[in-house]
Order: sequence, then C-alpha cells, then structure tokens
Amino acid sequence: MALVNTTVIMFRANHPAYTGVCIVFALLLMCVSVVGNFLVIATFLKTDRLRKPTYYLLSSLAFVDFLNGAVGIPVEIFKRFVLIEFTCLYTSSRYLSALTYLFGGNSMIHLVMVTWDRYIAVHKPLRYETLVTSKQIALGIFFSWSISISLVIGLVAKKEDPTLIGNYCAGTNYTQTDRLTRIGILLVMTAVFLSGITLITLNVIILRTAMRHARRIAQMQQAVGAGHDDTTSRVKASQIVTIITLGFLICYIPTSIFHIILGIDIEGRLFSRPFDDVTIFIFYCSSALNPIIYCYRDRVFRENALRYFKDKAVWRNLCSAESTFV
Repeated sequence: MALVNTTVIMFRANHPAYTGVCIVFALLLMCVSVVGNFLVIATFLKTDRLRKPTYYLLSSLAFVDFLNGAVGIPVEIFKRFVLIEFTCLYTSSRYLSALTYLFGGNSMIHLVMVTWDRYIAVHKPLRYETLVTSKQIALGIFFSWSISISLVIGLVAKKEDPTLIGNYCAGTNYTQTDRLTRIGILLVMTAVFLSGITLITLNVIILRTAMRHARRIAQMQQAVGAGHDDTTSRVKASQIVTIITLGFLICYIPTSIFHIILGIDIEGRLFSRPFDDVTIFIFYCSSALNPIIYCYRDRVFRENALRYFKDKAVWRNLCSAESTFV
C-alpha cells in the first residue's frame, strides 16, 4: 500500500542536552541574522552615499538573509528538534526544508549578480551607468526570486523513495534509495560547490584588476596633480563583494561536501545526523556574516549603522507603516 502524507515513522530521539545546545545556538544565529540584516537594509537605503547599484543588490541580499534568519532558521529547527521528536512526516519534512533551499539558492543568484555588477564597474567604468540601471537591478532581483521559487516547487512536487526519509528518522543509513536520486544529489551539490569556487575566483580577478587600475590612476594623478576620482570606492566595493563571496563559499562547503559524500556512499555508512546538523548550522552562518563584514570593511556603513542602532526614533520609523526609506 502506498504511503500517504500522514505516514508516521518512529524516531530515536536526541539527547535533551544536545537538543538544548542546538536550539540555543540557532536562536543566537537567528538574532544576529535578523537584527544585523535589518540594520544593513536600513543603512543602505537611508544613506545617500550608499545609494548605488551595488549596494541595492547587497541590500536585496540582506533581505534574503533577513528572511532566512526570521523564517528559515526557526522552521528548520522546528522540523529537526521539535516536530521530529514526536513523529516524522515525510511530506511535511520536505515542505519545511524547502525554505532552506529557497533562500540558499536565492543568495547564490544574488552573488552572481553582484559579481557581474563589479565586473562591469571595473572593466567598463565609462559605460557602467548605462549598462547597470535601477530597472535592470529590479529585473535581476525578480529573476532571482522566480528561479529560486521554480526550483523549490520542482523539488517539493517531485516524488521520491520514502525509504530515504524513513532511514533518516530511524537514525540509521541515509541511503538504500535509488541510483537516480543519489546521482541527482551528487550533481546538484557538485554544481553548487564548483559555482562557489568559480565565483570567488572571478571576484579575486576583478579585485586585482581594480587595484591595478587604482595604482595606475594614482600614479597619473600624482604626475599631473589631478584630483581624486571614484577608483578607490570601486576597489573598496570589490573588496567587500570578494569577502562576502568567500564567506558564502566557506559556509556552503561543509553541507555541499556532506551531500556529495552521501551521493557517493552507496551503503550509507558515512551518514551522521549530528554532522548533518552541524553542516546546516554552518550554512545558516552565511546569513549572519554579511552585516559583520560590512561593519568591518566599510567605514561609512559602520558609522551610519551605529547611529541608527543607537537612535530609538529610527527604529520606530523603520518599524512603522509610514516608513518609506527615503
């Protein structure tokens, strides 16, 4: 008889201390992600010097991270340490995990757009304002959400072997599933890993090019006594994007490698639920890292973020229905 959505599989519960530590760490991550990215969005949109296409994309990325902290982390923790302690519902588990894939995929698409923005700014600075407009930024953000939602719908709607989730809930082997599923996991996670490597490589190349241009222009200005241009700001923006991409890659590597191993490990001997939990926490750290990076690397952002954080009136305005960020 085929399984239905209410199929219940008995589960071997976690130790209470383990569950408590995981929930406390998740709450800490959630607070940092929500508060930090809220400040990022407010600071970018209310600071005139930061109203540039690159920072609009970064504020959109911060919005994705904000949702990841406010919705993704609580739902995932509820699934892993609350719902699953009593029962293991196959379909419910897939629905709840879909948010993680939605926000994670959206973040990667945003980093691709920011990398392309930096490439145009560094290699085609004279055409930058023509090639990168507010309309194109809005279309890119719409495209990123459309692609992410489509992929998640395909993932949730796909029929899979229930043995996979049954073994997970029983705390035993991860696999005993069909070869096609293992190949799919292997290909997707390998693509994510290689995409991350490609992104960080491109950003390093862009940063080196920007620094060479800055040195060359500085030498010319020193020779002719010319004034300051915006080359330094392009270098700083490229540095920030490179560090963000590197942090994103570091946070995604563990979960990507974990799933690649599961795709290769036919017998399922290497599966470990604690390691699975650790990799997902590292994955969520990417949402909390970006505000820290902005504060560390961008003085203008740091000064304005601190001012907004200390000003209670700003918080009231931002939380009110009349707030327009202008």
